[in-house]
Amino acid sequence: MKQVRQLSLLSSSLCLVLILFASCKKDKIPNITDNNNGTETVPCESFNWQDPAITLNSVYGDTIFLEPCFSPFTDDEFVYVRRISGGLHELVKYKISTEEEQILCNINETGGVGISQPDWGKQGRIIFSVGTGSSGIGYIINNDGTGLNQFLPPDVNFIKPKFNGNGTQIHAIGAGIPNTTVAMFPIYNLEGNIVDSLRFMGYNDGTIGIGGQSFFDGEIKEGLFGYRDNSKTPEELGLGFITSDSTFQPVTTTNTPEGYQLTDIDKYQNYIYYVLYGKGFYQYNELTGTTKLLQEMCDTRKILNISVSQITGNILIEEHHNSKLSEFGGVLIQPNIYLLNPNTMEKTPILVKK
Repeated sequence: MKQVRQLSLLSSSLCLVLILFASCKKDKIPNITDNNNGTETVPCESFNWQDPAITLNSVYGDTIFLEPCFSPFTDDEFVYVRRISGGLHELVKYKISTEEEQILCNINETGGVGISQPDWGKQGRIIFSVGTGSSGIGYIINNDGTGLNQFLPPDVNFIKPKFNGNGTQIHAIGAGIPNTTVAMFPIYNLEGNIVDSLRFMGYNDGTIGIGGQSFFDGEIKEGLFGYRDNSKTPEELGLGFITSDSTFQPVTTTNTPEGYQLTDIDKYQNYIYYVLYGKGFYQYNELTGTTKLLQEMCDTRKILNISVSQITGNILIEEHHNSKLSEFGGVLIQPNIYLLNPNTMEKTPILVKK
């Protein structure tokens, strides 16, 4: 059964505004390497709401591959979420070199609610969210599939969880700590106890709002975060580091056009990677202060989530291939997972439904 979604019915957990362009020239990556070691040019096709039905060469199936996250120990393994027609969600560990996989858990073990947003920490634990829309319950599991446990009570909103550098503390965007003078996000240990907190509004002049978080050097408060400066009109979006309980230091401004969202960020050495959904996938060099467009997005090809290996700097990409089925807005969306070498720009399909 083909999986057909209306853009207006995309999950609210994405918090995205999808803007479709009238034209988009081509994919900025010249080719990908297929499983037969050949090359295949992958152009970006375009459509708008006035176009008739459009058909791509690929025939998409009923399985989608979402939210890859590299192992902290090797660049040959990662976890991802697999969704199959009929509502089955699975948390899967995948070995790239041998194409072996292990299902760590599925929706039947998490109360029948969707699995999403896994993160793999250096203590050999994987944290993920279970829920729908913009809410989620925290679960944790050992990376061998044992020890599945509901990490937090169901009344705690648990969104986009991330481990700190040594995998001992966890931060998530969600419900703040009540009865505090400044709005705070809790920081948990592996047992689910609050051990610290992080303000999400009020840095510097009180107008900086902290959003999606990423790579953490040591303690979680030194992590890389997305931010929103509410004092600017239109609001300024960008990336920066928290340097103290009261100071947020921007490192780059995305100059995000209205209608786009900063959906994911990650870091390797002096390179910061970020995704502006619907616009592009970027690399920012902290040493030179320069930004490079790695892949342009268009109507038929969009990147949503990324994960950067801390071993090699290679990048897992969740890329959505979209085909328009009718002039009334029906869109077939197939998320696939690719591996990108940012030095050679070679892009290898890992989990691709054709």
